[in-house]
Amino acid sequence: ERKINSSPIKSNFWGSPHFAAQRAQNEKMILDTDGTKRSSLELVNTLPNGKIQTEWAIKHHYKPLKELYDIDFRYHNLRHTYATNLAMLNIPLHILKNQMGHSKVSTTYKYYIGLSIDGVDILKEKLSEI
Repeated sequence: ERKINSSPIKSNFWGSPHFAAQRAQNEKMILDTDGTKRSSLELVNTLPNGKIQTEWAIKHHYKPLKELYDIDFRYHNLRHTYATNLAMLNIPLHILKNQMGHSKVSTTYKYYIGLSIDGVDILKEKLSEI
């Protein structure tokens, strides 16, 4: 048994039949980026009872973990990483905008397209071709 925020975490608690029934009831089918249907229970932000955690619920958990493991971390950095990785995969900006929940492409471009080492290398390569 471990404790985070003085609350015990018991491994056998989450595997109870009660949660299995709730998981089945709360399952939703989600359309993946490749067009296949996936269960919401496969998502990393799904709770043991099958409900999908909101951004605010996840933020609530990262603060004690940040203290417990003594790491310098901001939840919002994950958004930047996600958007930058998608951009590096050449995902069209209008799709990336939708993934980030922005109403304007300019917001996505301005705030969420990070400068990466790969991006700098590609830029140097393209400039040398000129």
